[in-house]
Amino acid sequence: MIAEDFYDGLIAEWYDEWLKDRRDDVSYYAAVFAGFRGRVLELACGSGRVLLPIAKQGVAIDGLDSSRDMLAKLAARLKAEGAKAGWYQQSMAHFDLPHRYDAVFIAAGSFQLLITDEEVAGCLESVRRHLRPGGFFLLDVFVPWEAIRQQKTAAFTVARDNQRGDGTRCVVAERFEVDAARQVVRSIFRYEVFRNGRFERSLLRDFPLRWYWEDELAGVLRRAGFSGVELLADSPLSLPGTWFVFKATAGREQRFG
Repeated sequence: MIAEDFYDGLIAEWYDEWLKDRRDDVSYYAAVFAGFRGRVLELACGSGRVLLPIAKQGVAIDGLDSSRDMLAKLAARLKAEGAKAGWYQQSMAHFDLPHRYDAVFIAAGSFQLLITDEEVAGCLESVRRHLRPGGFFLLDVFVPWEAIRQQKTAAFTVARDNQRGDGTRCVVAERFEVDAARQVVRSIFRYEVFRNGRFERSLLRDFPLRWYWEDELAGVLRRAGFSGVELLADSPLSLPGTWFVFKATAGREQRFG
């Protein structure tokens, strides 16, 4: 089981609440695909936080995610907002879809949910196989510097504390340990849900996350057979040494108006 498989049940219920204030990547990807005439695929699309604004622009877009619960939320949101998109329940580590695409993207560092070299290779091979000649692959990743500096935490520390208008509250606490040799942060998250001040349920989840250095990821993409690998340093998501946005092409370059 890889980390992308963990977004179900309680996690899916609260995910949108936790990220409701993050808009930078939503705005970035919506701008990238504004007026795009090709077909787009988002991997690890979740409940549609990034996908939905693109779909509402009239772009032909599909989403892929391993979580049935997250995809159910995506379907409900598409229906409620009158937007159209396809979706598939498969792992981004290995997927097989009926279409080829002019662009594939992975937002919010979700590529880092793939921990092993085999998972990474399987994902990149699947992406290349589903891209049309001249299509491109876009992804953003980050370096978890705070965790790297600390190396480990012995006790749980509150990472999120969200309360809804219906009286429910979810407190998320984390402890972690860094595996520097494998460049993986191995976290344990504890989720506790309260209703009107009374404890209701809890959940513990292991959550590994892999990080990449800038030149390292560029090399991974080239060895996977992508051409024109480019660091988009001018992207509003880019933060030197911390957050990287990469674009890689499949075959000859092709432009879409």
